[in-house]
Amino acid sequence: MKKVLVRGGCSPFAEDSTPELILAQNLIGNNSGNAVYLNSIFGLFQSNGVEAVPDHYRVERGLVTDADFERINEEYDAFIIPLADAFRNSFIPYLKGLTKAFKKITIPCVVVGVCLRTPFEPKITEEHKFDEAVKEFMAAVLERSEMVGIRGEITGRYLEHLGFVADRDFMVIGCPSVFTFGGDLTQKPLEISSDMKLSVNFNRGTVHDGMQFLLNQLKRFPRSQYVPQNKHDLELGYLGAPVTLAADPSYPLTADHWLYRNDQVHMFLHPNTWMDSIAQCDLSIGGRMHGNIVSVLAGTPAVFMPTDGRTRELCEYHCFPHVPMHSVNPDTTLEEVLEQVDLGSQLRAHADRLARYQSFLRKNGLPSEGSFARKPGLEKFEIHGINDVSREQLIARWVAYQKETVEAKKVSSDVRAGREKARTEAQKTKVANLKNENKQLKAENKQLSAELKKCKRTLNRKSVKAVLKLADGLAK
Repeated sequence: MKKVLVRGGCSPFAEDSTPELILAQNLIGNNSGNAVYLNSIFGLFQSNGVEAVPDHYRVERGLVTDADFERINEEYDAFIIPLADAFRNSFIPYLKGLTKAFKKITIPCVVVGVCLRTPFEPKITEEHKFDEAVKEFMAAVLERSEMVGIRGEITGRYLEHLGFVADRDFMVIGCPSVFTFGGDLTQKPLEISSDMKLSVNFNRGTVHDGMQFLLNQLKRFPRSQYVPQNKHDLELGYLGAPVTLAADPSYPLTADHWLYRNDQVHMFLHPNTWMDSIAQCDLSIGGRMHGNIVSVLAGTPAVFMPTDGRTRELCEYHCFPHVPMHSVNPDTTLEEVLEQVDLGSQLRAHADRLARYQSFLRKNGLPSEGSFARKPGLEKFEIHGINDVSREQLIARWVAYQKETVEAKKVSSDVRAGREKARTEAQKTKVANLKNENKQLKAENKQLSAELKKCKRTLNRKSVKAVLKLADGLAK
């Protein structure tokens, strides 16, 4: 194996990426946590001498022509598909896009992680709009791989409900990002003090009590940082564009929010920079899965606060220290939360989980040994301090962003135009073939008509009529 195509936006080794490019092409897939996920995949292949190339999400978006599929089949040895909560309504078009692609891609296609979006208390047997799309997706990818890797037991129960079989069609492997450094996980001790520096994470859908609890920690420990992950947060933190919607008005919607005014908002677009920052913190806490996984990788204690079934199943599988988000309120103290968890639980479970992940990789014919080796010089993209950006700098960012947006639209338009041209040419060829077939059928029909007339003339002869009359008489 020499070269693989990986579903994803930005390679962690790309040296020409900019925040404007990442925004214009949405190379973080709406969530910078995807960069952490990809980092582990690219690192695995890199450490085994295999080149990994991102598809920039073009396969699932239908931005791949038949010629592109031919090139993929010729140039790559496998298509690696890291997914998150892809079993959800809003992802149906992309599931169908991947399903369609699997029928044109002839190389192995391996899903290294996928899960069900579901409430904290899942209702597995309920009918979902995406059930049929999931069935078709699973059936198609299983024709190109031995089994599918899923994140946790909740997703496993859902797939069993759809008729798939555990350890034959799918295997629970957790999140590959946890295995970025192979078996090398360590953790520094936690010392609680008024001077603590926390890395806090939540999103705009966090319930009110949970968000207030986390905001209180940012106030109590002023050296702490809030680390958002979503594309709209990047638009706000880098371009100053306000966030339009949030479940709770306390969420930082504009640059005038106290978190931005205090320069406590830090967003990271590269895993190395993210890990380096959290390594300087005493504790990570919140509801964002990869925000806390980065902390685990950096050796900083973390408390996960699952908000739904997808985050819950990962916490349970990896034995992450966790407290449900709905169990806290604004009056809950950090000390009360810490009393409920064992901060070293994931370390004791890690070897077993890693062995299972490696077994899954081997079953699918992928490299399983080795771990990520950091490539120096790529520590960049820490986004913060929007209120300190000058008017001229902000204008320059917007101009660059608009330029990248126009270019991205042009590329997308060119691909669609090329695909439409190919479709038109295929239709023209089909029409021409039908015309030729019609012409051939007309010629054959003319020949048969001539033969029929000849037969009729033969039957009308007096001698033939006499023979038929005699035969008819004998038959009586």
